[in-house]
Amino acid sequence: MNYRYFTPQDFTLQSLKESGEFRLIQDREIRRKILRLQRQYRFINEAQDNYQHALDNYIVPLINENIDLAHGRLITVNFKNDHRLSNLVMYTINDVESRIALYQHSLDFLNTLTSKTTTK
Repeated sequence: MNYRYFTPQDFTLQSLKESGEFRLIQDREIRRKILRLQRQYRFINEAQDNYQHALDNYIVPLINENIDLAHGRLITVNFKNDHRLSNLVMYTINDVESRIALYQHSLDFLNTLTSKTTTK
């Protein structure tokens, strides 16, 4: 399944790095922060990939196996008491909270970088 996730638009940065023109950014601190932000984007991508894997391989199959979503009823009557359901809920809550924290950290970091570059 395909879901919508955060995807950074970093074409300009990639072009600068591949062409060797990234070094034209004279402020070393700004260059370092840009690279740090790019690393944050990789962490986000890994977290999103992990969640996608869990959805495709565990969560969706478990739900499809035990719940009739079209009719809003349980296929497996005792599924609401199944430890796998509570594990699924706890995993999902933890994962979503972790990804929100990653997004927020990256956004905060981007805002500090943006304010630094606009005040120069």
